[in-house]
Amino acid sequence: MNFPEPYLYDRLKALAESDYYPYHMPGHKRNMKGRRMDALYEIDITEIDEFDNLHAPEGILKDAMRRAADFNGSEHTYFLVNGSSCGILSALMACAAGGGRVLMGRNAHKSAYHALYLGAMQPVYVMPEIVREYGFPGGIRPDRVRLLLEREENIDAVFITSPTYDGILSDIKEIVRIAHEKKIPVIVDEAHGAHFPLFSEYETAVSCGADLVIQSIHKTLPAPTQTALLHVNGTLVDREKVERYLQIFQTSSPSYVLMSGMDECFRLLKGEGAVLTERFRERRRMFDHGMQGLSCLRVYGGKEDRSLWASYGIKNVDMGKLVISAKNMLITGKELYERLRMKYHLQMEMSTQAYVLAMLTILDSREGWKRLAEAVIQIDRELLEVSGEGCSINEGQMEQRRRLGELSCYGEKNPVRMPVFAAQNAEKEWIPIAEAEGRIAAGMVNLYPPGVPILVPGEEIIDALIEFAGGCLQAGLNLQGICNKEEVLIPVVREFQ
Repeated sequence: MNFPEPYLYDRLKALAESDYYPYHMPGHKRNMKGRRMDALYEIDITEIDEFDNLHAPEGILKDAMRRAADFNGSEHTYFLVNGSSCGILSALMACAAGGGRVLMGRNAHKSAYHALYLGAMQPVYVMPEIVREYGFPGGIRPDRVRLLLEREENIDAVFITSPTYDGILSDIKEIVRIAHEKKIPVIVDEAHGAHFPLFSEYETAVSCGADLVIQSIHKTLPAPTQTALLHVNGTLVDREKVERYLQIFQTSSPSYVLMSGMDECFRLLKGEGAVLTERFRERRRMFDHGMQGLSCLRVYGGKEDRSLWASYGIKNVDMGKLVISAKNMLITGKELYERLRMKYHLQMEMSTQAYVLAMLTILDSREGWKRLAEAVIQIDRELLEVSGEGCSINEGQMEQRRRLGELSCYGEKNPVRMPVFAAQNAEKEWIPIAEAEGRIAAGMVNLYPPGVPILVPGEEIIDALIEFAGGCLQAGLNLQGICNKEEVLIPVVREFQ
C-alpha cells in the first residue's frame, strides 16, 4: 500500500480508509463506527508492517522523533508514552543505578524518589530558596551546587527541576558548566517547560547543555495527556543504558493514538507556533495590565517580584504559570480556588494554603483569558469591601508564608535516618500521626499536586511536619501517603523491642 509521508497521523488515517482487515490487536478491530469515540478507535493500532516500533524505530517513528529533536535542538529525542515519570526513572537509573550518588534538589517530583528506591541510590540534597512573599520554592543556586560537588565524593549525576511547578527557572547553564567541569552529567526535569523553544524569553535546558532533559509536552503544548519527551545530548551518559531502561519503564504496547498526537503537536507548532506564541504574549500583557489595580489579591511576576529574583536564586519565570494569592491572607489559597471553581466555573491547576495556580498556554481562548481576568478583579473588589484598606502584607505574614513554603515544598530538612531503599523495604506499622514524632518514615508523603514529597522514606518525622500535615488536612488539600479515615495514620519503620 502507498502510505503518505511523513506524518504518522496521515498514515493512520490512510490505513483506516483502506480495505486492510486487522487480524491483530487491539480487540476493537477498528470497527467502532456509530459508537462513541469511533474516530479515536479507527486510528488505534499495534505495531504492524510499515508502522515501525517505538523500541526499535527505523521508519516513521524514527522520523517523528527526529522532528521533535529538531524542534528542541537536541541530538536525540525519545517519545515517552508513560509520561515524564518514565523518563525521569530511565534517566536517573542510567546514571546512578546500583547504589550511585545523586546531587538533587529536594523539591524534586516523587518519580525521582521512586528512582532512588529502585536504584538503591543515595541522594545528596541541594535546597532551593523559598519565595517568602508567596510561599513557594525559588531557584537552585549554582554556588550551592559547586560547594556540594567539591565537598561530596563520587557524585554520579546532578538532578534539577527547572521550571518548577510554579514556573521558577534556575540558572541551568551555570549549573551545567559547574558539573561538566567534573565530568558529571546533568539531568533536568523540564516537564513544565516543553513550550520554551517557542519563546525567545527563555533558555531551554537543552540549549544550556544539559545531558538528559525530560519534558511533558502534554502539560504545556497541544498534545494528548501522558505524552512526553526525553532528550539526550553529549557523551557523558551511556545511551545504550538509557534505551535499556526506557524499554523497562515504557509499555511494550505503545499507543499509536498518543504517538500520532505527539507528531501532530510538532506539525502544528511548525506551521502555527510563531503566530500562537505572539498571540499568547499579547494576551498575557493585556491580562497583567488589568491586574495592576488589584488591592487585596496579588499576581506573581510584577516589577517588585522581579527585583527579588536574584535574592531567591531565580534566573527567569515562566509566563505560562499564574500564581495568585491574597496579600493579607483574608482568603486562603484553597478558598480562592473553590470560589473560582464554584462561582465562576474556572478550574485552576492547584491550590496550596497560600495561593492558587493557573496554567496558561498558547491554545487558551480569548474568552478564557477574559473570564479569568474578570473573576480575579471581582473577587478582589469583594475582599476589599470586607477588609477596608487593610490589604497590605506584613513581615509576620510573609514569614508565615515562607514557613508554609519550606514545609510544603521539601519538608523541614528532615533528618535522614535510613536510606530510602532500606526504609521502604523495612517492616512497617501504621500509627497515629500525632504519635509519630521521632519515628522513621516508611513511606512517602506528598501534596498532590504538585507531587513533591514533604516526607521521604528513611527521614525522621518531626513535630513541624506533623503540624503542617494537620493544617493541610484541615484545609482540604490532597495529602497522599497517609490513611485518613477514623484517625490519621502514617506508615513508620517498625521498632523491635
